[in-house]
Amino acid sequence: MSNLINNNMIEGYILDIVSRSRSIKKKCELFLTKDYISDSPLHLTRTIIKICDYLNKATLSHFNEITNELTDWDIQQNFIKYLRNTDVLIQDIGSLLRFIDGSRIEKLPWSIIPAFQDLLESVIPKVEILIRPQWKYNYSIYTTDFRTAFINFLEEYKDYVPDVSLESEILSELKLPFYLISFPSLERKNILLHPLLGHEIGHLLADQFITEERKDAFSQNIINTITKIVENDLKEQSIKKDNLFYRAFKEESIRQKLEEGLKCWKRGLEEILSDLVGTILFGPAALFASFDMALQQGFDHPPSPYDNFYPPWRLRLRYIIDFLNKTNEKLFPIDKKYFKYSDRINNVYYAIKEITEKTTDIDIINKNTMLQSIYSNMQSDITEGIEFF
Repeated sequence: MSNLINNNMIEGYILDIVSRSRSIKKKCELFLTKDYISDSPLHLTRTIIKICDYLNKATLSHFNEITNELTDWDIQQNFIKYLRNTDVLIQDIGSLLRFIDGSRIEKLPWSIIPAFQDLLESVIPKVEILIRPQWKYNYSIYTTDFRTAFINFLEEYKDYVPDVSLESEILSELKLPFYLISFPSLERKNILLHPLLGHEIGHLLADQFITEERKDAFSQNIINTITKIVENDLKEQSIKKDNLFYRAFKEESIRQKLEEGLKCWKRGLEEILSDLVGTILFGPAALFASFDMALQQGFDHPPSPYDNFYPPWRLRLRYIIDFLNKTNEKLFPIDKKYFKYSDRINNVYYAIKEITEKTTDIDIINKNTMLQSIYSNMQSDITEGIEFF
């Protein structure tokens, strides 16, 4: 009876995989008939079709290899696990269709996409992007390269389809690293906010700058501070050094706090550096767009696990405005003879300047020993990051 049940499960999973793959392919074939600003959605669509065919072929090939051994319990269970994982993978592949659907010409600020892609090519050559709207009110980038991700999970199936090349056949459409950039759908026509796309380009450059060596150097710089914080915490909890578990408590607490501190440092550094890349690309427009976002979210929220360790907006705006003021050209105030609305723009600039001159964000950071140490260590990294960019 158990063999019968397992064989029925196997048959059901295979049918699910084939059925889902066909459904995804049909939707992809429909997407291929739509209009897009660039070729990126078409490249991803055709790649998904090939992946579905590849997984189907691998599954059937694997099944044919073990058909005569399916009476063995262990082989049955391993194959059922394989089928479950493949089914989940195909479901995940299907979820990518929403990105393609969102990149259709009628859903994008189409007039800026070609210019933005040309800009990206000049800043980070040999990458491909897909831009799409999202319901979440945020500009964001999915920093995982789709091409690399596809290779990583498809390599597990190579043994079952040795005659098919991942690089030259399945991923022939994705010749370059492929990234997803999202913007809030509510702002599709708001050209004044779209300079924030420059911030998303910054994330790709920040990833290049924040190396493992930099992470290790930061960890070394902050370890003494974390050790003292942990020792004080244990003392407040009345856990004495002669406690049998004192050493274990201390080592685990240091590990956890170091992990948290590293994440806080990385998030703060990549956000600030991405702001500065956006400023390099879009100048004052990036400042004003960032200010608009800051108005909606607040200026002085301290970095914490609850907000993914985002640095305070007041701090971010201060870095942007300081960077602009250090350029060779005098940007503000704008002379009225050059632009009739110069007074309005100047007033916004002076409002931002006044906001950044207040140090309530720094006061909040300095009240927390760990945050104070993280952000003081971050300063030299930001300076080096600007030189790197």
